[in-house]
Amino acid sequence: MIEVFINKVSQYFYENWQNEILSLVLGIFLIVWFYFYKNFLKKYLKGSKYYVYLRTSLSTIILVVYYFLIRWWESKFNVKVVPSIYENLVLFFLIYEHTKFLFKIAFITNKRLFKFVMFIAFINIVILATIDISNKFNLKLGKEYNLMVIFKTLSLIPTSIVVYLLTTNLARRIPKNYHALREFLTKYYLFINFIVIILGFLWIVNIVNLSRELLIGVSLAIIIILFYIFTLYYLNEFLTPFVNKYEGQFQNIKRQVFTVVSIGYLFLSYIILKNLIHIDEIEKILNSIYIVKTDVLQISIFSLFASVFFFNFVINLIFILKALIRYWEFKKTGEFRPTPIEAIIYNFGVLFASIISLSILGITWKVLIPLIGALGIGAGFGLQSIINNYISGFIIIFNKKVKIGDILEIPIKAGRFLGFDNDVVIGIVTEIGVINTVVETLDGVEIAIPNSAFVSDNIVNYSYSHNKIRIRIPVKVSYDADIKKVEKILLDITQEFKGLILSFPKPQVWFFEVKDYYILFYLLFWMNSKHWRQIRLLRSNIYKRMWEEFKKEGIKVPVYKIELDTNEIPFEKFKKVMESNNTNLNLSEDNSKN
Repeated sequence: MIEVFINKVSQYFYENWQNEILSLVLGIFLIVWFYFYKNFLKKYLKGSKYYVYLRTSLSTIILVVYYFLIRWWESKFNVKVVPSIYENLVLFFLIYEHTKFLFKIAFITNKRLFKFVMFIAFINIVILATIDISNKFNLKLGKEYNLMVIFKTLSLIPTSIVVYLLTTNLARRIPKNYHALREFLTKYYLFINFIVIILGFLWIVNIVNLSRELLIGVSLAIIIILFYIFTLYYLNEFLTPFVNKYEGQFQNIKRQVFTVVSIGYLFLSYIILKNLIHIDEIEKILNSIYIVKTDVLQISIFSLFASVFFFNFVINLIFILKALIRYWEFKKTGEFRPTPIEAIIYNFGVLFASIISLSILGITWKVLIPLIGALGIGAGFGLQSIINNYISGFIIIFNKKVKIGDILEIPIKAGRFLGFDNDVVIGIVTEIGVINTVVETLDGVEIAIPNSAFVSDNIVNYSYSHNKIRIRIPVKVSYDADIKKVEKILLDITQEFKGLILSFPKPQVWFFEVKDYYILFYLLFWMNSKHWRQIRLLRSNIYKRMWEEFKKEGIKVPVYKIELDTNEIPFEKFKKVMESNNTNLNLSEDNSKN
């Protein structure tokens, strides 16, 4: 058999030596490139605490690319010997990188053991390459000399030793805050090793099949997990100071980003490893287990999981996009203001996610229409309000009479618990949702108002077409006040608040009305409605400055007075009338006469 094998290989080389030489040159080039790449990493990243993880991850990616490149070269040019050697050599390098990584993270420092494991791995690779080449020449050399049994047996010995050392060493090295994992490895490390030996035995007797594709798949799975851990770590390092800096604005952004990244990595793993480690078999099993199965509707466990994952991915992605838009607006304007594009993204995003998720689940319009009809008139009336508000949300978005960031006056009572008992509230639109629109008041109270109210009711919008609003502040002075001096004082005060009061149109003072005991002026000025939260404080500060200046200039604020002639009205009768009106009196008959 060996003589036949040697003769066939010799004959093949005589006929195809050119392609084999090209394959050899390609392989040497790839090996040299890999050598220089490793030296480059060692030179520039050796001092990094993540050097081992980066080296293992990048090396595995390059080696897997090499493997599939060699497979492509083999099928393209129909070469048999050299590509088989290189394919198995790539597997050896994969085993080397992963074993070195495992020894490093488990703090296994026995170099002789490492060399022993690598020696056994090299012998196995030689056996595997021999089997591959003989199979390509239609010679069952492996079966003739039981090479596959030898290969499997030799593989099981170092694997069992490494797993034993890993489980015992890791149990001691795991930090104390991971108590559950540490306790599990401490108690069940012998059981884990027993499972590995049983699987090895089942592999030897051909009950369990482990192929090279499975080894490639496991390698890729390890890399994906490493990259996933690194991604979460660096995202956490980046997002934590960001969230702390803008406290209250991006409270859930970390959870949303982690959810999107986790689902993204899960989907990527599924696509990459589907055929390599036979996940498609698990998919077939889950697709065959039905939760609901009728002629028109079929919902399996797999479709349920897929629809839930997809809906969560899209919804969290929508929230991340909204946060990015709001941050972009902050970089432009210097303040966190909600924007209309957020409402458009949210409403259409939810609609898109719902339709696609239902489709993945197996619920299409052909199923929904009869289902809704079967619910009857009662359910129709119950859903009428929801549908009305849902459609109204789109009307609000496209009509643009109310936009996110608009300042509204709403005839509603809110904030009684906080001491605000008015029948009208002023607030900013922070969200136009699927069913409700959220308005935040000056006191931080968030009011969820049905969307239909903005379509059917009268709404006062202070920022509909422009942001300029005029403020009126009433001022009362006594009859003997100097009118010009009052006007000058009021206009001068407005110059002290140029950051809020617009210089054009100019502030004005109106001599508005002469009352029974005072003169009524109005101080009028324009300001930007985006400063609506400052209006109350601005009014308070203006009154404070006005009081100080009036007192300095001797301008009196009128006080309501009642003059009584007690000679005309008996004191006792007057006192009785005032007490009946709940008026507190501190009068005596002598004081009244005075």
